[in-house]
Amino acid sequence: MLPPLPRTLMAGLATLLLTAATAPGLEPAARIEQLKAKAATGQKGAPALVAALKDPQQQVRVAALELLATVKGRAAVPDIALLRKLAQEPVETLRSATRRALQAIGA
Repeated sequence: MLPPLPRTLMAGLATLLLTAATAPGLEPAARIEQLKAKAATGQKGAPALVAALKDPQQQVRVAALELLATVKGRAAVPDIALLRKLAQEPVETLRSATRRALQAIGA
C-alpha cells in the first residue's frame, strides 16, 4: 500500500485535474457534471470542488459551492479563507452560496 499523499500535493493534483477539465471546448454544464461526480465521492472530491471555486464561469463556481455544502465536515475544505473571501463577492448568488457552504461545513 502506498503512503498517503501530502495535502499540498493533493490540492495541486486537483487543480491540475480541474485545469484539464476546463479545456476551452468543455462547456460549463459539462464541468458542473464532472464536479457532481467528484462530490459523490465525498471528502475525496473536495479538493476538486475547492479548485473549481477559481473557475472563470460564475455558474461553475456557484455549483462548486453548492456541492461543497453537501460534503460535510470542515476537514474537507482546508482553505476556509478562500470561502470567506468569496462571501464578500459583489454577486449575490455567489455570496449566498458561499454562506450556505460555510454553514454546512461548520465554519
